[in-house]
Amino acid sequence: MDALMDFLDAAGRGNIDRVVSLIKGGAVKVDDRSSRTGQGALHSAAVNGEIEMIRVLLGQAARVDLENEHGNTPLFDAVLNGHTKAVEELIKAGANVSHKNREGMSPLALAVIEGDLAIARLLVEAGAR
Repeated sequence: MDALMDFLDAAGRGNIDRVVSLIKGGAVKVDDRSSRTGQGALHSAAVNGEIEMIRVLLGQAARVDLENEHGNTPLFDAVLNGHTKAVEELIKAGANVSHKNREGMSPLALAVIEGDLAIARLLVEAGAR
């Protein structure tokens, strides 16, 4: 497994020691992305609701609004997977709650489609439109 794939996998599994080691060792940069999907480590952590990993990556200056190939940010991944705490953490870090992906979808629209009213409420309270 190459360093980038190891990094993205470790981020998704919450393996903080491995992620920090790869960044500090210079094998990857915190915002490196998959050439295939455009997903970064923060996306991987958000998909799985890895709160501590999200905090670590943000502490390493990860871009909270890094887009994948579809224009989705980590906030979209957290919303889609119903990870309320991850949504809260990303909002606290300044995620753009009104960002629209390449299809014109916003995190709020996604929360409504998914029927997640708790997340929809959080997004509205954070100023989503």
